[in-house]
Amino acid sequence: MSWLRYTFMVIALLGAIIYFALPFVLRMMGFQPHYKMPAFDLAGHRALIITTSHDKLGDTRRDTGVFGSEMTVPYYAFVDAGLEVDIVSVDGGEIPVEPWSMSWPLATQEDRRFKKDAVAMDMLMNSQSISEIDPDNYSVVFMAGGWGPLTTFLRVRSLPTLLHEPMRRGQL
Repeated sequence: MSWLRYTFMVIALLGAIIYFALPFVLRMMGFQPHYKMPAFDLAGHRALIITTSHDKLGDTRRDTGVFGSEMTVPYYAFVDAGLEVDIVSVDGGEIPVEPWSMSWPLATQEDRRFKKDAVAMDMLMNSQSISEIDPDNYSVVFMAGGWGPLTTFLRVRSLPTLLHEPMRRGQL
């Protein structure tokens, strides 16, 4: 009976080590590194984050979407710099998020902050369509990545114009 207790304790200890160490190991390997953002004061400007509406990966029918940190990290970089930020998707409505990208062991500080932010979560659940957006209202346009955007952004014909508007106006 003591070998069973010993085995259980070893398994529990290994599980705890993996649970707490895996996020650190992944960051050391270059996954989800944390960057210290320089301080900026961009109050009075607006940023637009464009995400996918695509929720299936090709013909595989596997769930996909925007990769969590590809949306949350720039969102808070912009918010913390004083920008007013809008998150939109190609088709509007609920924005699909890549499974596990905002969960252990891949979740970033910004992912956890985003999940607690009622304003941000409302934009995630009820996004406007990019066709409803006036590019003249934004100084910054950011396209959030992941597998979903690879296919979605190719079919949006108005996207090049939307992306070039801030540059054309000399706001970038």
